[in-house]
Amino acid sequence: MNGTVTPTSPAPRKPTTQELRLRLARVTYNSLRMAGFEPSFEQILAWQDEARKRQGAPCQ
Repeated sequence: MNGTVTPTSPAPRKPTTQELRLRLARVTYNSLRMAGFEPSFEQILAWQDEARKRQGAPCQ
């Protein structure tokens, strides 16, 4: 048995709210495009804001 130690990798950083919002918008955009729709990225972000307002969450 040798005495080498494997280095531990740092814990992954938790994504910010803005990063999660943009990731969701990109997934939504790609899904809608595959279904034949062509919304703008800004339109998807507006839909997210509208949905957050309806749920009572603050918009970013």
